Amino acid sequence: MQDIRTVENHDAAYDIWKAAGARNRVLVHVDGHVDFEWMNDHVADELLAARSSVEIQRLLAETSAWHFDERPLRERVTPANFIYPAIKEGLVREFIWIMPDAFWASPAARRVIRDGLEQTLRRGSPEAGPLRVSNGGIRFRLLGCPVTACTLATLPRITEPVLLDIDVDYLLTTNPAGPAPYFQREPAEPWLWPSAFFRRLRSTRLKTDLLTIAYSVDDGFTLLRYKYFGDLLRRALGEASERVSDAPVSGSAAEAFDHVSRSLSAHDMLSTGRWWREMVRRDPSYRSVYAIPGWREECAGRWDAALDIYQRMIEIDPEWHVPHLGRGRALWQFGRYAEAETAFEAAASRSSRATSATYWLGLCRFRRQDLEGASRAWTDAVRADPRDGSSLHGLACVEAQQGQARAGGARIARGERRQWNRRRKGLSHMTDLHDPLGTRYEHEPSIVTRRVAGEVILVPTRQMSGDAALFTLDEVAAFLWERLDGQRTGKDLVAALESSYAAEPEQAAADVRTFLEQLESIDAVRRVSESRRATNHGPASR
Repeated sequence: MQDIRTVENHDAAYDIWKAAGARNRVLVHVDGHVDFEWMNDHVADELLAARSSVEIQRLLAETSAWHFDERPLRERVTPANFIYPAIKEGLVREFIWIMPDAFWASPAARRVIRDGLEQTLRRGSPEAGPLRVSNGGIRFRLLGCPVTACTLATLPRITEPVLLDIDVDYLLTTNPAGPAPYFQREPAEPWLWPSAFFRRLRSTRLKTDLLTIAYSVDDGFTLLRYKYFGDLLRRALGEASERVSDAPVSGSAAEAFDHVSRSLSAHDMLSTGRWWREMVRRDPSYRSVYAIPGWREECAGRWDAALDIYQRMIEIDPEWHVPHLGRGRALWQFGRYAEAETAFEAAASRSSRATSATYWLGLCRFRRQDLEGASRAWTDAVRADPRDGSSLHGLACVEAQQGQARAGGARIARGERRQWNRRRKGLSHMTDLHDPLGTRYEHEPSIVTRRVAGEVILVPTRQMSGDAALFTLDEVAAFLWERLDGQRTGKDLVAALESSYAAEPEQAAADVRTFLEQLESIDAVRRVSESRRATNHGPASR
């Protein structure tokens, strides 16, 4: 073993491979997720340069993956898609996804995997090949690259050194269509412990000169209490050990975190505080929203429990912005808006960067009709992150209330779509590239829906940080959301709105169009092509 790297976010492996000069390598990707999503690597300028509608139709037929901004490629690489550029750029010539045993253990699980991979192919280009399914797994081609999806037990014999890529969440993931382990009703336990995994891996006789290990605690894919698995594997594989322990190393942050969890559950705040400080001293990365169960309680709608956890954590770590932010969200749910605003102010003042506390501050001010204050908060948030869809929407609402509906509508789209929306007008005489009312949408699988106090709340579990926001739907929005089943078009939603709410046709169409654009701006929905309408399942994705 020559080179071992550990990373938090899995897409950093792509940077490591590039820096190492990897070319035409075999990649063995041991993970609870395939991490290959089609990237929008075709720019809108290609369409703008087309000289006829025939040429535009040809371009549209080649791929459905377009991006509408001028961000460089690396800014669009995520843990969900980093395999794509690795293949596209020639770093990888063969891709082998080692999936958890449970993904191939039953006919139902195999169908989920097969359907999800077929869906991936349909979103791609003509270079993708058909699936070949056998008892040993699935084989197909992506971007001309041979791909195998199999378990560790059925891994083909490989004689050359490979890029070995391990995600710790592989050891915790058992449901290919389920939520991330942190968000499960009951905390996930490993289906395979490091010692057993190490023995299985050694039996494959794989050779590697570059090993990447991703912790993937962010987004809840690896429980923080098992982050140390990555450290155990790094040490064992680096030292060519004969045995691996499954226990945290004495004196480690993982050991301290175990004490934190036990003390917090026992409401022993004195011990919790002492071990919390020791844990953060040993490894500051453990000072994470995933160190406490508050966010999980929020997602389950258990706001009393969430509020209790956040208030206790404020006593322990009063300068950490996360519990103040969580406390504010819980107070908001109970209608204690003034207290919530104070909590959000405390969170914003304790963070060195704009967080979703800034968005929530804007929401509090907007609710009490302080439009100038709301505008300031949301403007600050957008300056920090021009792609903050929630704050862009908030600014749209302010401008609409101020009688600037036209300007407000322009802000609803995400920041990276603004330039494209302006340019698209030049193509309207040639072809209608995308009309929300003529499009079928389905829920993004990573969005969890909860009903709390009569409201529908959308909880994003994908690419989520400790500052992730919740999105609340009113009665009409919830009515439309429940009808986004991949079969109905936007026009069908207009008809439903007219029928159920006696809405005027013109106003109903405008409301539905705005609603769908808002959902796209926060990645809560995805478009469904005709070829995908019958496909409703896919492998767990980030």
